[in-house]
Amino acid sequence: MVRHLPQTSKAIRVRDLILGNGDKDIVRFINLIFVDEDILEKSWNSFVKYADKKLSFTDCSTIELMKNQGYSASCEFWWRV
Repeated sequence: MVRHLPQTSKAIRVRDLILGNGDKDIVRFINLIFVDEDILEKSWNSFVKYADKKLSFTDCSTIELMKNQGYSASCEFWWRV
């Protein structure tokens, strides 16, 4: 795969917007939450429990992370290409 400079610079810009880069003009606006062993186990249990609901493992992980952080609602947007 060939990497083109404009695409790489866009990717770096997105990374800076997500994580910040120390520049006061680019502040971090997303809080990353990582899945630990407890959340992983709860996610798997939910995945098995709700298999008939056609939730993905990622869906179940998101739900468990939200519960852990005290969130009670979620909204999802998607489209078909």
